Amino acid sequence: MRDRDAANHLLSQFDVEPRLLVDRLRNEGPNELLLDALALSSDPKVRAILCDLLGFRKAAAATGLLTDCLSDPDEHVRGSAADALAKIGDPTTGSFVFQKLVATDPSPGVQRMLIAAVGAVHYEPAVATLIALLKHADPSTRGTAAWSLGQIGNAVALGPLEAAVGAETHAYPTQRMHEALRTLKELSQRP
Repeated sequence: MRDRDAANHLLSQFDVEPRLLVDRLRNEGPNELLLDALALSSDPKVRAILCDLLGFRKAAAATGLLTDCLSDPDEHVRGSAADALAKIGDPTTGSFVFQKLVATDPSPGVQRMLIAAVGAVHYEPAVATLIALLKHADPSTRGTAAWSLGQIGNAVALGPLEAAVGAETHAYPTQRMHEALRTLKELSQRP
């Protein structure tokens, strides 16, 4: 903790004008202050907002605390932490994000954010799990898995994606599957 007083002062401002504060914090103030406030906050809504801000800023120094937030009791905090890790895109977080993914979060929204995060950090060991998720009952989960497969760029996903898009009946996953196929085909043509 670098400056507990400054972090507590920041947290007290969330009670006064939260929207104005969030708008200001998108671009102002050191990331360390946001990290300290996140570590101190007992309010899940504020913790989720701080995770969002750190992701918006692509604050690489936040990855340790954000991975801790993936275990937060509040689903909004977990989802915001997964989204922030995806935006930061640090490959070193892949293993931990993947562990959370295969543990299956009880919140479908958090689960989809974890699926997106393993793709955003290009975590290759997730490919088999993502391929299996192409058959998930939820169309949004199938679409997110397809997106992540495209981000990871492993050609082993070509066949399963082609089979999945042929059987798909919903627009969102169909679009994501086509995008992933296009990406994978482009990557396979590079020398």
